[in-house]
Amino acid sequence: MLSFKPTKEGEFYGYVALEGEEQLGRCLFKIEGMYVDLLKIQAKDELVAEGLVRSALNFSANRSCYIARCPEGQADKVLESLGFINLSGIYSAEIPEALKGSCCK
Repeated sequence: MLSFKPTKEGEFYGYVALEGEEQLGRCLFKIEGMYVDLLKIQAKDELVAEGLVRSALNFSANRSCYIARCPEGQADKVLESLGFINLSGIYSAEIPEALKGSCCK
């Protein structure tokens, strides 16, 4: 069974995707006021990457974040499918909009 477990590394938060004992991916992010910066997204596939991003966004929204940002090259297709817009090499999105299902967009 696939699970997403929260982690904390110093000032950074993260999620690890696990299937049993096997690590399938991880996401590292930093919360600053109303912003969350997704710093690293590594995943076995796009489904796992989407789960990690959604977990990070939900965690951040519950801590009063409203805008998510992520540099290019970190699961770009997943970010675009969630409604992130690329502006000068940085993807950004309003978290409530990104967390809506694709049927709601």
